[in-house]
Amino acid sequence: MAIRLDNQGLTLQERAIERRRQNLATQIQLEQQERVQQERSLSKSKEEEKIETETLNESLEIADKLAKAFNKAIKFQIHQETDKIYVEIVDRETGETIKQIPPEEMLKIAASVQEFLGLIVDQHA
Repeated sequence: MAIRLDNQGLTLQERAIERRRQNLATQIQLEQQERVQQERSLSKSKEEEKIETETLNESLEIADKLAKAFNKAIKFQIHQETDKIYVEIVDRETGETIKQIPPEEMLKIAASVQEFLGLIVDQHA
């Protein structure tokens, strides 16, 4: 039985084992780097979300103060048919809706479009 050696004095089998070990080590290192990047990304997006939430809260407080100055209220609601958020500006004394953003007509159109698209998808299925 002849044993062939490479230029470093290793048998071919030893060399193959060494290559597999190096490949495994490289793969483990890449997976660790990927995990670290994912953790950083998750941490960054949590920080960004916190900043966005703080900014949103500050903006809402300012809007509420302005509305109170004019004896108005701002209501945020979810349209049942479309699950879209809409805003109502309401007179505090009368309870009358002064303005709705987006207007009710637009929300109805959006609901109709969603229903129509649902029918198209159902027909193709």
